[in-house]
Amino acid sequence: IASIDAEGEYFLDVGGAPSNEPLDLDDVATRVAAIIQLEPDRPVVVKGDRAIPYEKVIQLMVTLQKAGVPSVGLMTDSPDEEKK
Repeated sequence: IASIDAEGEYFLDVGGAPSNEPLDLDDVATRVAAIIQLEPDRPVVVKGDRAIPYEKVIQLMVTLQKAGVPSVGLMTDSPDEEKK
């Protein structure tokens, strides 16, 4: 999971080990490219805070595709979760 928080900072969660360290887009691309090289079929999804501009989500998706991810999915909250 590649995520963007409300402040626009990027993070990676690889196999249930979320990183608390913000990354820049170059670091995201480098780390994801290394993972995809070892596991080309590994699913990659983007999770973005609703407060960030959609442009930041698109920018992350494009970065992931340039890093070699064949298909990038989007994580969404269900309407019930949004009300919490």
